[in-house]
Amino acid sequence: MTDVGGGWIVIMRRGKFGNSRVTQFNKTWNEYKIGFGQLDDEFWLGNELIHLLTTMNANELQIDLEAENGDFISLRYDHFEISDESDGYRLKIGKPKSVIPNVEKIASSFRNHNHAAFSTYDRDNSGGWANCALKYGGGWWFDSIKCHYVFLNAMHSNYVERRRSAPEGIIWQSWKNETLKAVQMKIRTKH
Repeated sequence: MTDVGGGWIVIMRRGKFGNSRVTQFNKTWNEYKIGFGQLDDEFWLGNELIHLLTTMNANELQIDLEAENGDFISLRYDHFEISDESDGYRLKIGKPKSVIPNVEKIASSFRNHNHAAFSTYDRDNSGGWANCALKYGGGWWFDSIKCHYVFLNAMHSNYVERRRSAPEGIIWQSWKNETLKAVQMKIRTKH
């Protein structure tokens, strides 16, 4: 995975970036609020802390993805912020930062979740046809029409049935239409 410069704060990690102890991400609203897991392994930093970090300063976001076959990609965005709890920890994501057209297209699929409030199985803010967090097993900024184009807090692939036509688990549909082995999200103050 490629990091340009330093100063990154990892806000979520899944898979091999940690020590590979499996942490389930199908958690309650309060667990996502305060965070869970271990910082040296799989974890969610906590929506309240992420909100504070992303509203004190303007931040950029990098998301690192690794497929089961070892392919990897790093996607960067020029802005990342989540609102406070009273607004549902709503996602505000900026434009992809890439000079490579295909990478920009892949990164753009996360923008389908822009302005979505965070949902968990016990607090559905998706505004759609289903409680997406309950249906797919994890908290996320779900799209009101399709639930997700990107879902990085899903159950690990060894906990879900693999289906080629509609993969479940940790996915980024516009990059690999399959469950992913490892992902991490990190932010840093823009310079």
